[in-house]
Amino acid sequence: MIECVCGDYGACGQIRVNWPAQLLQSMGVQVLNTRTLYAGFPLDKIYIQRCAEQPIFDILSKCKSDVILDFDDLLFKGYNEGIPSYNHSKDEIDIEATTKCVKDNLDLISKVTVSTEYLKNVFIDTFNFNRVEVIPNYLPRFIYHFDRKEPLTDNIVKPTVLYAGSSTHYSNKDTGDFNKALIDFIKNNIDKINFVIIGKIPFFFSDIADKILCFEPINILAYPNLLHSINADFIIAPLKENVFNKCKSNLKYLEACAVGSVMIGSTFADSPYNCIDERCKIQKTMSSKHIENMFWKLCEKDTYNEILTNQYNYMNENGWLENNISKYVNLFDEKVVGI
Repeated sequence: MIECVCGDYGACGQIRVNWPAQLLQSMGVQVLNTRTLYAGFPLDKIYIQRCAEQPIFDILSKCKSDVILDFDDLLFKGYNEGIPSYNHSKDEIDIEATTKCVKDNLDLISKVTVSTEYLKNVFIDTFNFNRVEVIPNYLPRFIYHFDRKEPLTDNIVKPTVLYAGSSTHYSNKDTGDFNKALIDFIKNNIDKINFVIIGKIPFFFSDIADKILCFEPINILAYPNLLHSINADFIIAPLKENVFNKCKSNLKYLEACAVGSVMIGSTFADSPYNCIDERCKIQKTMSSKHIENMFWKLCEKDTYNEILTNQYNYMNENGWLENNISKYVNLFDEKVVGI
């Protein structure tokens, strides 16, 4: 019996724990999927997400199960950095306490899983703990069950551009992951595009707020259908170069692939979006005019169709949970027919 303990019921908890556990259950694996640690159960393994707190480890110390601890973000202090100042989570998560807690309880941990190779290296260097395995983020077809889009027959005249990042990417005073060139590009082209935001409108777009279609933040279980219904031509995913963002996964790219939107993202050394098409990469040296020229070329039907086809192919090879569930099966040393 495996217990999968979800540390949060947001996107991270669903992607790292709940959805994989549901798929494993459908395959006949004995999985107890909870938010509560049941120490009294005869458990072979406990897979626990983000719950690096001393009371949790006090319970784990009484268990005879193998403990696998999962991190999908830099929620400890690594390379003398942590959560950026513009990210409101900085005031909600005590990374110093998390770092100390993990260091104090390494002897209870059989293995650590992380979502990216960069985060793996940061964990190893921080804790001198080598039993770390990368299990990338995946999306399940049983949630993202949308048909493939038909190729364009004409150039896109007035494209729909979606920003679906949370308010952890900026603050009330700091533009955060948005650089000036991207902000200026959106403002300069606001009458030529349909600009959509899921979440609140950032302060730096307040002067064009009346031209933005805004959706309230939504539960992760309803989010895929909203994403699909917006039917965006493009999804933008800006990031600032820092250790926290280098630890992030390419989840936004997977979402774009799954719903058939071309993604435009920030790239730099070890950016999670270095996997996207070269023609869609925003580099920090680019001017707003450079971004504008790049963007309108992407609206040409042949270019757009080619990139979207490549994204669908990437998703089939790298992004679907069903195609990669063997990573979880192997992690838990389970024997499943057909794997």
